[in-house]
Amino acid sequence: MPLQLVTLAVVLAPLWWPWFFESACFYQGNFAASRLRLGFWTIALADPFAALCVIASAQALPWTLASGALLVLGGYVVVRMRSFCAWACPVHLVLEYWDRLLIRLGWRPGAIGRRWPVWSNTVLAALVLLAAAVVGQALWEPINPVNTLVRSLQRLALTGLWLVAAVLAVEIVLGRRAFCRHVCPMGGLYAAANRAGVAGVAVDPAACTGCGRCVDFCLAAPELEAVVQQARQPGRLIPVPLESPHCTLCLDCAVRCKHDGIVFDRRWRAASEPASRAAGAGARPSL
Repeated sequence: MPLQLVTLAVVLAPLWWPWFFESACFYQGNFAASRLRLGFWTIALADPFAALCVIASAQALPWTLASGALLVLGGYVVVRMRSFCAWACPVHLVLEYWDRLLIRLGWRPGAIGRRWPVWSNTVLAALVLLAAAVVGQALWEPINPVNTLVRSLQRLALTGLWLVAAVLAVEIVLGRRAFCRHVCPMGGLYAAANRAGVAGVAVDPAACTGCGRCVDFCLAAPELEAVVQQARQPGRLIPVPLESPHCTLCLDCAVRCKHDGIVFDRRWRAASEPASRAAGAGARPSL
């Protein structure tokens, strides 16, 4: 959550210090497309999914747009593709608090990720790109709640908040975190390649008690629950990595675990690696 707030603060900074940004032109834009000016260098950035929609609709390859999207995509590939959701997405932040509010009010509409196929939002992302190519227009961007919310906050307007209200209604009708896990095509694009990246989490068999606290609010709840069950098997010595298209590397699981059962894990470690070496590969996140 703090990282999402920091990202929003940077995006909305021109509202609070317009004199600085008008003179230095350090940052302009929003989550769909932005520009950084560092001295004599100007760096264009673009949302990868928005860029794909524009490219599909125009059936052309604008170099500035493509290079900006590749820069952003490269950053997430290094860490983990769906880290955007936990580290930057303002809708993800709103839905985290919404989920907790519903639980506090005593209305907990089922477990996370139980109603729909795991790849549903990736299929939806492909359909959105196909529709953009057929129609010749980026149909998703005008109704994208992520970028619409940011633009509304930048303009101090309420015009885009109806989309956020629609997303909250989706959560009530379709279940907990249904929008992020099953509907959002931006998340679907990142989910398709979420195995990329050097960072991950794993369940430590030596510390895990199987209490399930880590699963309660996890976007990858079904997959994490299966990993906990594997870690609890007799004779298991090395940490069991979580490989899920929906792990956002939010580390909420590590925060909620009272037994240090969630550890950072080096990705793609060989299953035959000795436990003594594996112990050094996983480390308790410093939070």
